[in-house]
Amino acid sequence: MLGLTLFVLTASLLLVVYRRDADRAWWAGFATFGWAYVLVLILGWSIDKGPLRTSGLVTDKLSRAAHDWLYSETTFPAMAGPVGSYHPGSYGSSGSGYGGMEGGMGGGDMSGGYGASMPGAAGPMAGTSGYGGMGPTPPPTFSPPSPEHFANVAHALWALVLAFGGGWLARLIYATQPRNLSAPSA
Repeated sequence: MLGLTLFVLTASLLLVVYRRDADRAWWAGFATFGWAYVLVLILGWSIDKGPLRTSGLVTDKLSRAAHDWLYSETTFPAMAGPVGSYHPGSYGSSGSGYGGMEGGMGGGDMSGGYGASMPGAAGPMAGTSGYGGMGPTPPPTFSPPSPEHFANVAHALWALVLAFGGGWLARLIYATQPRNLSAPSA
């Protein structure tokens, strides 16, 4: 995300040069506000103390609050259990089939699975359940991103949001500038 943001901000410098009038003003504001935020971030990442460290920025505090809200146990209860744990009646849990249906191909004891105790079955697999083996693979578990990684992606997005705001502010300033309406004398 940071790479994409840096690419867009670099392209905005070219658009400042090759656009005219209100478009040039918009891109100048975009580039100015976007690059200013990126420079504050770079300076903040390189120092541990001081007013410009990234943990002191309002955008960082908002990003970390968003992480806490998005990935809290009340907002996302599926993460409350330990990684790799099975919940009763879920896909692949012992003694249950897909979605808790009894007699399916659950992961543990496999009793009553597909093809179990087929009439007239003979041989080593007679009276066994399903295809044997471990059963279906449990669904992948979700682990949330760390607050630091979440904040780093959010900083790239904040740079673009601030750049767009700077572009519109620059266009407003351009549109409200005083114009000289007097005609040139001949």
